[in-house]
Amino acid sequence: MVEYPSEKVLYNHVVLPKCKRPIINNARALNLSVMIHDGEYVITDVEDCYKADYEASICNMKVKVVDDLNEYVNDHIIYKIVVSHNDTSYLDKVAEVIKKETDADAIRSGKKVLAVKARGVSKAEAIKKLAQKLGILIKDIIAFGDEVNDIEMLTLVGLGIAMENADDVVKEAADQIAGSNDQDGVGKELEKIFGNAGK
Repeated sequence: MVEYPSEKVLYNHVVLPKCKRPIINNARALNLSVMIHDGEYVITDVEDCYKADYEASICNMKVKVVDDLNEYVNDHIIYKIVVSHNDTSYLDKVAEVIKKETDADAIRSGKKVLAVKARGVSKAEAIKKLAQKLGILIKDIIAFGDEVNDIEMLTLVGLGIAMENADDVVKEAADQIAGSNDQDGVGKELEKIFGNAGK
């Protein structure tokens, strides 16, 4: 978690060195696409990888192509390993395997994407740290989410709002549902809650 605009790091956990290569190798053995995040780049060893381009675009990062991910991770800090597959239920099974066989955590962060990160790293944990730093009560926080990795956060805060385009399991965990991302659901919901404050 980085403070803006100072870019001071407030909360930071990396994938343990002993986990990086086994995760990559196991993911490849299970026929999954693999990318890694180092804080600045989405890194792949596949040329013209549209999945890496998409991941970089939604994370506001750049793509870096390297010769070999296993070699790259030896000398670099890795914040997240992203694996993808077209079958969502398969990814959920892979997540359970990763959690059992490594000191890492894995959770779906998209319909076809699994985020593998250090244990204890989540949006909910980041909110707890930020609330403590700012002196805000958790019950006074509103959070919006649309993916499985948002569930813990939505159930933690005072008002958890799922987007209309969210998975059903996310909607079930939320206190209420807003319009979809494409319908400016967050903005409309904030206007309902706060009215024209700040305009």
